[in-house]
Amino acid sequence: MCTLFSAETKGGTQQITQKCLDYVFAASKENRSTAQLLLNTVMLQVNQNEEDDLVELLTQNMVSGERVHFKGRKIISTIPLNLYTNVQFSPELPYYKRNFFKFVQVGNYIKFIV
Repeated sequence: MCTLFSAETKGGTQQITQKCLDYVFAASKENRSTAQLLLNTVMLQVNQNEEDDLVELLTQNMVSGERVHFKGRKIISTIPLNLYTNVQFSPELPYYKRNFFKFVQVGNYIKFIV
């Protein structure tokens, strides 16, 4: 279990992303100087292949337009929940999850997590 915040933590919800990033870098086998963080990049598709137990992710850089495919065992995403309605999932997400993403009030959800 990873503790992201202490009782003294101050600041906005951007700290969640920063603390997750710090945790990933700390747990990564890569050196922090060689690890990459993609900015100005949107998630377009998430394809889960049950045969090889891998997840494929398609992203697009909003500045250059370049599309990049990634493969891995898991995806950690920190985008706001209401933006998942713009992502194509295969297999399709269950109805209740799509509706949750569509109608959730993000500020209330963040407060609930914290």
